[in-house]
Amino acid sequence: MVEAIAAAVYVDCNFNLEKLWKVTRFLFEPIVTAETIDEQPVSMLHELCQKHGKDVKFKTWQKGGTTVVNVFVGGALVGMGSSEQMVIAKLNATRDALSKLLGGGNQQVLTTGVGHGLGVEVGELRECKQKLIEQCSRKHWPKPIFKLEKEDGPAHDRTFVYSVQVEAQGGIWVTLSDKMSRVKDAENSCAQKMLEHLLKLDPCT
Repeated sequence: MVEAIAAAVYVDCNFNLEKLWKVTRFLFEPIVTAETIDEQPVSMLHELCQKHGKDVKFKTWQKGGTTVVNVFVGGALVGMGSSEQMVIAKLNATRDALSKLLGGGNQQVLTTGVGHGLGVEVGELRECKQKLIEQCSRKHWPKPIFKLEKEDGPAHDRTFVYSVQVEAQGGIWVTLSDKMSRVKDAENSCAQKMLEHLLKLDPCT
């Protein structure tokens, strides 16, 4: 009976999960709360990626009063969601990722690597940061933001993971680099992945 009511409200809310929760939360609690509503799709995503030997990472950003969550699988950006509530934003991002991995244009991420291959040589990366900066300038987008995410290893054998954030196409996009032995190479790595992602969004870019 509760499921039937929730389904009717979900349709009436134009499939807006946040509105559904506000209207029906008194029916679900304590059966389910805002903290546990996202367990099923998140668990499904982790199980799917574990099956294919891929890691899953969630990156959270704040834009005004809105929380934006990006989902990375194997280093590739495959889903994005936003909401005033972080739990709902994560759920929206997870559902977006699942829809693309199971039936959209990102299915190859599960079986290959970022883009269409894993073994990208450093020589192919050298100009990617500059190309990304130039593209953002040409499109009148804010300048890309590069950030150190992780630094590992002893002083003589350091590795770096960088991220780059670009505000474009009506959203905030973030990609992570592969582990690199030089900061410059890590920046170019995440820039290359961002360029690939922007190309998927707009083939005319």
